[in-house]
Amino acid sequence: MNESTQDRRRRLSRARSARYRKNKRDQVARVKGVKFKGVFGAGTMADLEHIRAECGCQNIEETIALMVRFVAASVRLDPLAVRAAMNPRNPV
Repeated sequence: MNESTQDRRRRLSRARSARYRKNKRDQVARVKGVKFKGVFGAGTMADLEHIRAECGCQNIEETIALMVRFVAASVRLDPLAVRAAMNPRNPV
């Protein structure tokens, strides 16, 4: 097959993109990922960004995942303390 250099680049690029998308799908399936769609206010995003920077996380999604794991571990240790801390009327 005589393909031009440009055609070869396109073909290889399509193959790379397909591999990338497949690897992402496989990764989500491996960790049993669930899409989450939500809206955060400016103050919450500022808090998340501050936490992300202090913890050295790469992105907000990683920060949220680590926070959830931390709170889940805290609930297992002392559910009443976490319930008191998560009370919306509790002053921060």
